[in-house]
Amino acid sequence: MIVHACGVDKEALTIKDKYIFNNDFRMDGYYELEGDTINYFRYFFQNGSCFSASGGNFIDNQCSSISNNIRDTPFFWGYFIVDKDELYIQSYAPSGGSIGKVTIDQYFGEIKNDTTIRLYRRIAWWKEDMMINEVYHFRYCENKLDSTNILMTY
Repeated sequence: MIVHACGVDKEALTIKDKYIFNNDFRMDGYYELEGDTINYFRYFFQNGSCFSASGGNFIDNQCSSISNNIRDTPFFWGYFIVDKDELYIQSYAPSGGSIGKVTIDQYFGEIKNDTTIRLYRRIAWWKEDMMINEVYHFRYCENKLDSTNILMTY
């Protein structure tokens, strides 16, 4: 599905407002991709929204800030569901060949323990269903950021 960034399809993320949380999944920090050289990370918030990006500046248990510009950009944001040890994420993503368009990526994962998640499947915006093995480790932040983002206006 491709949607325009200036008129993002409000129904495209089908798990919005269907937040499930029945686990000890930690959200008082961020998850960092194991072995990554560009510092890819994910934030998960109590309202079911999530944020992912790369290049954050994490020093001394402080979360990297999120600028207003990024808070207003749909493809950094999405929603997630935690059901027992399963994790499901839907997020907007920039379209590879269509300037100004936003698409949907879906991720399926498992919660290994209270500090590790593994994403094992991705359905990419171009509809390719692929097996992946992305392991993320939890890092605590004293200054956990708020989840204010453009999706809240939809």
